[in-house]
Amino acid sequence: MRTTALVMAFAVLLVMLTGCSGGGDTAIVVAGKFWDALEDQDLEKARSYCTKETAESLTLNEDTKDQDVSIEFGNVDITQECAQIETIMRSTSGDVENKIELTTVLVREDREWKVDVSQTMMSMFGGAMGEMMESMSKTMEDAMEEMSEKMAEEMQKNMEDMTSSMSGE
Repeated sequence: MRTTALVMAFAVLLVMLTGCSGGGDTAIVVAGKFWDALEDQDLEKARSYCTKETAESLTLNEDTKDQDVSIEFGNVDITQECAQIETIMRSTSGDVENKIELTTVLVREDREWKVDVSQTMMSMFGGAMGEMMESMSKTMEDAMEEMSEKMAEEMQKNMEDMTSSMSGE
């Protein structure tokens, strides 16, 4: 009786684990295959790893054909229906190296992990836009500080001029 209960418990656990995995590759494997296909300039293969809704929006940048591109993955955050993988894309063309930080976003579609191209691309622009906004903010702070200093100097000079003209000097 005890053996039967153990076998049943094991069978239930096995069914639960199989059901949760949903079959297919893990999110990180799908992300790797997606980026490998893009590095190989294989658009159709890359699209096969994308959601149905976003696959057609994926295009290749002709300017990157002569570049060496490498992808590195960082932290992975996975829930049952969504995976977010920190991704660093490095591209080298001649002596120029570019580094783009983004998040590869995957969602469950028909029980398989698929890359959501729209969310992935938006994360890239968000990171770049965030850096640009931070830079602009710093520039604005510097400009405001400089303008404030100039105004204070001008007000001081005007006050001195007004004081000296009132005293008849």
